[in-house]
Amino acid sequence: MARDGQGTDILAYWPLWALLRLWFQGYMGVRVTGAERVPARGPVLVCGNHRSVWDPILVGALVRRRAWYIAKMELFRYPMLGPILRMVGAFPVRRHAADRTALRRSLAVLDRQGALVLFPEGTRSRTGDLGKGAPGAALLALRTGAAVVPVGIRGGYGFRGGLEVRFGDPIRLRAPAGRLRSRELSAIVDSQIMGEIARLAGTVTPGPEVTERAVQGGACAAGECRPKLVEHPAVEPPGAAGGRRPGCP
Repeated sequence: MARDGQGTDILAYWPLWALLRLWFQGYMGVRVTGAERVPARGPVLVCGNHRSVWDPILVGALVRRRAWYIAKMELFRYPMLGPILRMVGAFPVRRHAADRTALRRSLAVLDRQGALVLFPEGTRSRTGDLGKGAPGAALLALRTGAAVVPVGIRGGYGFRGGLEVRFGDPIRLRAPAGRLRSRELSAIVDSQIMGEIARLAGTVTPGPEVTERAVQGGACAAGECRPKLVEHPAVEPPGAAGGRRPGCP
């Protein structure tokens, strides 16, 4: 079995990618906007809102380059979903813990100039509102220089359920000098990533933490909210980054 250095069967990846793409766009009628905005080369984080266990596979099937995925460990226990996740290059992360193995694998993907799909909220939203961002996306992007492509998922899963996936322009995170702690990294995710995800997803009422830090004003019309992003204030907190998990589904 041919492997790609990250433990994935490279002979299975592209045929499965093509089948999943056909399923989502052909059968389910998923509409896609801006997929060409994902850089064709270089390290990139593809970060979206998270509402379904199928979100990682959906987003990955629409990215036009080889991608890897961070997925919570529990997803690998699903009889149908688990094998698909392994075949497309997903690797597990332990939630509610500092999973150094998942962090190392994520850094390895980006250091090899790869694309990594993750969900900064760290868990699925049960209400559709956008939650607070975990620090992992900022930690990975700042450490590797990866661009961040925000993704908004809206509509319902199912046959012709009106599901839509919208890719935004790549973001280069801005951060103050010095080593940042988890709460400062989370604030960077909130202010520079989550607001743009909310706009793309049409989330009118993002979670309270996002509303406080990332959305100011914001004109909502025709069911779509277009918040104004607020830059994270430049501070140099003491202490080291770490202590919380990377963002994961």
